[in-house]
Amino acid sequence: MISTKTRFLIVDDYDMVLTMLKENLRTIGFKGDVINAADGQEGFDALAAQEEKGEPVQFIISDLLMPGMSGLDFLKQVRADDKYKDIPFLILTSDNDSENMMNVIKCGASNILLKPWTADSLTEKIALCWNKHEKK
Repeated sequence: MISTKTRFLIVDDYDMVLTMLKENLRTIGFKGDVINAADGQEGFDALAAQEEKGEPVQFIISDLLMPGMSGLDFLKQVRADDKYKDIPFLILTSDNDSENMMNVIKCGASNILLKPWTADSLTEKIALCWNKHEKK
């Protein structure tokens, strides 16, 4: 079962989305650290920095479409690294094209959360992602 002290990394280029996700995580009961980044490269750097500090990220939520390194490229980089390949990874997107969604899952996303989301849908997706990785 996922701990309320889970350390999240949120990657999105919009401050408003970062703030909303942080507030949603607090509202649904998470009390752990929430690290944020503005694009995939910054996210990967934060992931490595947290690992180096001995405080590894335990769950990633990333927007799909961002300038710089996209969420898809970030996902691929995370999944290619043995240190991070098993971290639950939730993709956040407004793109509900089934072909694009299948590609995201094929590249290793644990699940997808469509914008706009609710606290309930976020809770559900976090649980699904966690359960998927807990069984490995």
